[in-house]
Amino acid sequence: MNNKQNTPPRTRKPLDKEVETALRSVFGFPRLRPGQEEVIRSVLEGHDTLAVMPTGAGKSLCYQLPALQFEGMTWSFHR
Repeated sequence: MNNKQNTPPRTRKPLDKEVETALRSVFGFPRLRPGQEEVIRSVLEGHDTLAVMPTGAGKSLCYQLPALQFEGMTWSFHR
């Protein structure tokens, strides 16, 4: 059982400088939208990640931005 009251708050380290630089220079965004950072972190950590977000919330960026950090080709399917 997971009791949130006894769980210490997590501190988040900043995103990698390369990721932040790509966000600005490649995509032209000054900051991430709500929810994007959690998805990007999950992808960068190598987890299979599904993001369910409203239209226009920036789901594609959640996969495209981390893909720039990986070698080789990355496939992102969305509909």
